[in-house]
Amino acid sequence: MGEKKRKKIWRFWGIILLLVAGLFVLNFFLTKRLEKFLKEELAVRTSDATDGFYRLSFQNLSISFFKGELKIEGIRLYPDSVAFCYRKEKDSLPSIYVDAQIGMIDFKGVDLTWRRNFRRLNFKSFEIKKPDIKVFGPDDSSIAEKKLGQVESKTSYEVISPYIDVLSVQALNLENASVSYETIDSQPPISYALKNVSFHAYGFRLDKNSSESGKLLYCDNFDFVANHPQTLLKANDFMLETDRIVLNTKDSVICISNIEMKPLNSLQREDGRLPHSSLNAFVKAVEVRGVAFHRKDALNYLTANSFQIVSPDINIYNFANKGKRTEQKYIPLNADSIVHSLSLYEIISPVLHSVSIRTIGISEAKARYSYALKDSVEVYKLANFNFRANDFLIDSLSELKHGFWYPGSFSFEASGIEGLMTARNYHVNIEKMAFCSETESLKIEQMFLRPLSSNTPSAYNIRVSLKALMVDHIIKDSTMLRLRTIDVDSPVIDLLLSHSARQTKPVSFKRSDLYKSLGNIAEKIVLERFNVSDATLNYAFRGRGDSLHHQRLNTANLIVKGLLVDNRKCTFKLDDIRFSTNNLSFPLDNGYYTLHIGDINLADSALNMEHLHLAALYPKMKFAYLQPHHKDWFDVKIDSVSLLGINFSRYFEDNILRIKDVQVKNAVLQNFKNQKIAVPRHVIPMIYSGLQKAPVNLDIQKVEVKNLSVVYEELAKKGTVPGKLFFTDMNGVFSGFTNIISKPDQYIRLDANGKLMGRGYFTATWLLPVDSLNDRFLLNAHMTNFDLTALNELIEPLAFAEIKSGYLNEMTFSTEATSKGATIDMIFLYTDLRAALLKEKNGELVDKRFLSDLVNLVLKHDNPDKKKRKHNKPRLANVSIIRDPYHSTFNYLWQILRPALMESVGVPLLHDNKKSAKEKLSEVEDEDVM
Repeated sequence: MGEKKRKKIWRFWGIILLLVAGLFVLNFFLTKRLEKFLKEELAVRTSDATDGFYRLSFQNLSISFFKGELKIEGIRLYPDSVAFCYRKEKDSLPSIYVDAQIGMIDFKGVDLTWRRNFRRLNFKSFEIKKPDIKVFGPDDSSIAEKKLGQVESKTSYEVISPYIDVLSVQALNLENASVSYETIDSQPPISYALKNVSFHAYGFRLDKNSSESGKLLYCDNFDFVANHPQTLLKANDFMLETDRIVLNTKDSVICISNIEMKPLNSLQREDGRLPHSSLNAFVKAVEVRGVAFHRKDALNYLTANSFQIVSPDINIYNFANKGKRTEQKYIPLNADSIVHSLSLYEIISPVLHSVSIRTIGISEAKARYSYALKDSVEVYKLANFNFRANDFLIDSLSELKHGFWYPGSFSFEASGIEGLMTARNYHVNIEKMAFCSETESLKIEQMFLRPLSSNTPSAYNIRVSLKALMVDHIIKDSTMLRLRTIDVDSPVIDLLLSHSARQTKPVSFKRSDLYKSLGNIAEKIVLERFNVSDATLNYAFRGRGDSLHHQRLNTANLIVKGLLVDNRKCTFKLDDIRFSTNNLSFPLDNGYYTLHIGDINLADSALNMEHLHLAALYPKMKFAYLQPHHKDWFDVKIDSVSLLGINFSRYFEDNILRIKDVQVKNAVLQNFKNQKIAVPRHVIPMIYSGLQKAPVNLDIQKVEVKNLSVVYEELAKKGTVPGKLFFTDMNGVFSGFTNIISKPDQYIRLDANGKLMGRGYFTATWLLPVDSLNDRFLLNAHMTNFDLTALNELIEPLAFAEIKSGYLNEMTFSTEATSKGATIDMIFLYTDLRAALLKEKNGELVDKRFLSDLVNLVLKHDNPDKKKRKHNKPRLANVSIIRDPYHSTFNYLWQILRPALMESVGVPLLHDNKKSAKEKLSEVEDEDVM
């Protein structure tokens, strides 16, 4: 019994052993058969699944005997050379293709030996070691879209779907991986690369719904770590390097440290040439928080709560114009420059279709821009820059809709802004600048502009300082730029003009050019209020003997309201402009005269100026000696000048300055002529020609002058005391004061009155031509009750004669004149005219009695003549004269009056003065023709 039982036991164990041995043999057979099948079919089916484009090879494929787990070593996936050349000739290459080498893949968690259905594979892990994956694609997303349209790319599931329905992996581990992306359409190519990195993915699942699952890389989470220095990007001009890179979707963190973009080979490109521009940048860290990836329609999307760039230091060099002396022109960057050729979307598009970030921040940034101009290098620096942007979005439509305006709103603060413009001899500095798009405001504090050196050949040296500039509510759309307010606080401008600046011709200005320039900004520009407060202008120039003269404009304030510029229609509108300042001093005539204005106030379309004084540099007795051209001395004082009803808007529309009323009050004009100094003769134009040729078209309805005094003094060649002629208490009204021709025979009318020598009341009407082609003016005057002895202040020093007695009862004259000559009709009614000729004796003027008696015999003592018991008609004077063109218009009036007065008092005229006006003017015209 015992023996029989033992036999049964041995038989049982024998059967078990046979079964086990059979199973071992069967497992060995099935394993080897599967290995053989995979070795034969993997390459074939890979080729079939990719339409023959890829070939798959490996050094070893094995299935573990006990677990049935697959391990493949020495894997190589690469494009078939024949298929590649064929598709390249047909221009049908896939938009992206790969060349991959993998040291080993170990598939764990699935026994492939005894598995009869491979449609659903659920692995525990993939262990992938030393993968080296090279991806090739276009450098422009538009090219990619074009090629995608030519050849339909298959999704990952579509590749495996003929064989597998579901592929899942609990953990996918890549160790010592290298991945690169190289553009195929640029020369030389642009490459992106990662080397010796680790990648771990969790919850990988690939099935028919994976593309719609919204999971990036078909995983629940993944992390990426690169602990070694990386060269992420290499282009023709630049390379991008980093130290440590960490990406973890579970913790929602991306961190990149010590990022550096630098020129390739110290600005030396691979083709041996120097680039026109280069970029050298260092970033201490880039941190992204709240990162989430999702996938939709086979496209990858990234969202994040925050993106922080810490301590960037950027250096940009532009050598496009090094050594050039020609006028600065725009030179486009080469297309192979990474800065120029790739937008943000083009950089991310190979990996991500969209990037959306709630906030972006840049802290403690520094920047330096070096710009080669002619033989020098201009340097611009930014010491500190902080930036924040909200609702940042990059996708395929961002640039089409908004250009490079990726954020929804942003703000920044910058300090230590400095520019050394060596080629232009200026140094600019801004202490602080801040902008916020949400409040639509810009603020600049403590700005300075100074010349680097004052010893330069430049015509102008300008110094500008600014306490603050604030721009509030900036709104910009496709057609309009709207600004609510611009406030400029305490600007100071120092302007130094050299001799060459004063000799430089003014630059011609075309209003159309201004509208064209502003049109590049916006079709319409609206500025609700522009305010300049406490402005100071210091003006200096090199005067006689290279001496430096200073002038000053201080405490100036300017307010502009309701400014609208329509650059498309070339129209301008202004609601109001206000300006005020005091103690203005402005040099004229190379500093030989200075215009002082006590107060200036512009408001409500009215300009008021008070306490005006045009002062000469030297006293009147010395002025002509010290002035280079020995010009006459002038002095003008005016209590006030008011311009009322100024239409600024119309002026900018049609270049016509329209003013309703101009009022000049309490003015004194003094003029001194020194005949002792020989002055080069030159033709002096008529006084109204200046208005006719004025650069501004004027249309003034009325100009009113109240209480004007004119004092004319002249020192004879042999005189010691100047003769004096003056008018007081003069009032005048100009009507139709304009230089715009609107009708034939158009005149400006002056109606004036006053007192000659402070005694003789007169009235006058003067018609001045508007058209320069109308060489004709008319003057009518009337004066009564004047003691002629008052003229001795003029006659004694200049003519060595004296009026002993005489009284003007009435004088009326009218003249018709041109710039060449005139005719005059005069009635000069007087009584008891007696005169004497004088000579100098012992420093005093004494009467030449004999000659004086002869003169009185010739003079007509009365007009009309007194005869007993007989009524006499008054004598009438009709005289024609030729103008001496080397004297002023006021001297010309004396040329007109003098012959008529002489004829009226009985002094015989020379034969030339007795010629008719027609004869004289005919002679002048004949001389002009000759």
